[in-house]
Parts: sequence; structure tokens; C-alpha cells
Amino acid sequence: MKRRTEAEKGEQPASDIAKLRNEDIRDSLILDYTNRKVALLYQRKRDNATTVQGLDYLNTFFKKKLVSQIDTDLLRKYISWRQKEGDSDPTIRRQLKHLEVALNLAVKENKLKSTPYFPMPKDSEPAAMSGTRLLTRRASVCVTPSAEHTKVFAFMICGSARPST
Repeated sequence: MKRRTEAEKGEQPASDIAKLRNEDIRDSLILDYTNRKVALLYQRKRDNATTVQGLDYLNTFFKKKLVSQIDTDLLRKYISWRQKEGDSDPTIRRQLKHLEVALNLAVKENKLKSTPYFPMPKDSEPAAMSGTRLLTRRASVCVTPSAEHTKVFAFMICGSARPST
């Protein structure tokens, strides 16, 4: 009876959610990326499988895990594992983003009720924010309008700096 009620509400039955595996949501993600022609996809040479950069690490760590087992603590363990393997924090963020998108897609498709909190490692700062100047002082002088530039601009717009008679 409960299963029928959940189905009538458009919800995935709890028994189906309990069986949902990491591989199921990964396959849905790849299919979604393929249908939307997401540029991140590529064909892996060794087996010609369609995949995304970093997905192999997620597959290795979460292999045969039930989605219900993926919680914040397990995500922290994944982050620690990748850091020990030498991945930078921005790389780990990109990897985890794929898992987060896959879980959010499962929620949208009513395969899952909620997603865990994702403790993301720090991202790298954009070059302009990390203290790197976009222009040197000498170059900025060249692009700063001067009084002479203003006169030239006015002449170009009006055709002449003299009043008409």
C-alpha cells in the first residue's frame, strides 16, 4: 500500500531508493551530459567508454556503494584520499562537482529524496584576485584619458572644435 501511495505522489518508492547505486547515478549523469552535449565528455582510449575527467577516481572510491551510504563523512574520506594521492584542492572540487551534479539530477528525477552536504576543498583564486596586476603602471598611463584625448574625441564627434558661423 505504501509503495502505491508513493507512486501516486510521483515519488520513488523507498525500496527502490535503497537499491540505488553510485553506478546508477553515474550512468544517468553521463547520459544527461551526452544529451545536453556537455563539452566535458570524451572517449577514453583504452575501452572507448564515454566519460568525464576525474570520474574514474569517483568510480574507484564509490564502487558498488549504495547512494544512501554516501554521506558527508564519506565525502571527507574521499577528499583525504585524493589529497594523499597528490591531487590539488581545485582538482578535488571539480571531481566532487560531478558527484554533486549526479546526486542533484537523481533528486530532480525523483530517484532520491535529498543529497548530503558536500564539504568542498578550497578553490583556486582567479589570477586578478591573487595580487597579479592586470596592467602595469606604465600601461595604465596609456589607457587613462587625458585632456588632449578628450579634445581629439570631441573633434571627432563634432567635426570641428570651432563654433559654426
